Amino acid sequence: MNRLKRMTSNSPRKPGHSLGQHRASLLLGAFAEPIVVVTLLWIGCSSVVCTTSAAAEDVFLRWDFDRAGQMEGWHANNHLRGSRVAGGVLTTTVVDWDPILVQDALAEPIRATPSQVVEIRLHAPTTGVAELFWTGTTRGRYGGFAPEKRTPFEVRPGWHTYRIRPFWQGEGKIVKLRLDLPGIKGGEEPDQTYRIDWIRILDLGPSGPAVPAAWDFAEGTEGWSVDGEGDVHAEEGQLVASLQAGARLIAPPVRVDANRDVFVSLQMTIEATGQGPKEPTGGRLLWAALQRNGLGQLDFRVRADGRPHVY
Repeated sequence: MNRLKRMTSNSPRKPGHSLGQHRASLLLGAFAEPIVVVTLLWIGCSSVVCTTSAAAEDVFLRWDFDRAGQMEGWHANNHLRGSRVAGGVLTTTVVDWDPILVQDALAEPIRATPSQVVEIRLHAPTTGVAELFWTGTTRGRYGGFAPEKRTPFEVRPGWHTYRIRPFWQGEGKIVKLRLDLPGIKGGEEPDQTYRIDWIRILDLGPSGPAVPAAWDFAEGTEGWSVDGEGDVHAEEGQLVASLQAGARLIAPPVRVDANRDVFVSLQMTIEATGQGPKEPTGGRLLWAALQRNGLGQLDFRVRADGRPHVY
């Protein structure tokens, strides 16, 4: 478990703070236009998928498969057999290398934002890699789907809830979804049966306008939250977080002028880390721009010695 205290900003601090004199380079200058950024911070974690379930979050689209015989707009290709809904689950069997479930019957397009997540409660017979595809168009060789518009995630045997952050905001809207299950070598490997309890889309973003990208936590958590298992609270002008494996700290939506604000500085005290992105004690800063799919990323080493350091 990680426990850290931090201050973070992409601009000089108030008078009396030394933090503004120490800045770690973050190459935001690659973006030519002003962008709204959702900042994520990993400490000792490299996963983009968390297996925790939504509670009181804003679920705005869902497929529960609770009506027998109703696939709710999902349909399978010929590398899946026996696809059916019964007993509150969608059951389907993989028989070849490219098993696909497509949802192209959305009542209306999804307005894509960087704070949206897709949750899937799935029973898998074995380990493997599944992929969520998404698109804002129906044009192209594959009906709008493309390799760069996908988010892979690992599945494990048994029932698990998979939380997937597609960062599909560059599409503007989502008109089709596709779930690719792990394939097999047809005729050489045994068929594999999967069961889906539900699929839902929710938005983790707070309401209200974007905020300046500068925090001193004098008045609370100031919109920062934990995605995954963990706790975050403000204490004596510091943000204190205890994070389980796979969890990450998320900033509220911010507006950053990437032509002007090209540095991010953080002051943190870290007592312990898990396995980092590249190093045994690593941190990772990520950001999302409204006009582009995916994330920007910067990895950095941290010192887990219980003392404050500026990065």
